[in-house]
Amino acid sequence: MIDPKDFYSDEENPQQPVKRKMWRKISKEIKRERKKIFGDIELRSFVFGLAAAVIAFFALTGVYTTIRNLSEKKLPDQIRINNVYKKAVADFEKALPLATDKKDRTVKVDDWISSRHEEMQNIDAAIVQISNDLQHRDFSPLKQKRLRELYRLKLKIIDEIIELEGNENESIN
Repeated sequence: MIDPKDFYSDEENPQQPVKRKMWRKISKEIKRERKKIFGDIELRSFVFGLAAAVIAFFALTGVYTTIRNLSEKKLPDQIRINNVYKKAVADFEKALPLATDKKDRTVKVDDWISSRHEEMQNIDAAIVQISNDLQHRDFSPLKQKRLRELYRLKLKIIDEIIELEGNENESIN
């Protein structure tokens, strides 16, 4: 082993307090590896990536909404009116399960409700058939009129079923 006395005299070697001070400074200067949150992923790049993903999500949502709104405005009036009817029927049908729950009803009321449901199924089939014709851009006034009549009839039937729930004591026609 190398003996320091061969190279340095006792005056040249630092004393114990000086050695401690020197090694403390050296220890402070040596970078220790910090624990990372997700292994090798650095926190800063993770936060920037997450922020970029959120911004991209909102930007794409805005673009999609804008394009959808523009495309709806370019639709012919007949299709826009039909879409309004579809939405109205769907909104009314959401209230139907509440009105058709079986409570203390008579057989006559249950028969009336089931016959109304059969009528609605027939109307749905007719609506689908006419809507398929309209998908091919066949905007004949007769088909448009018939489709609107079917939508109105279905809305009327749904409304009658819902009103039956509110007026339990009324007689059925």
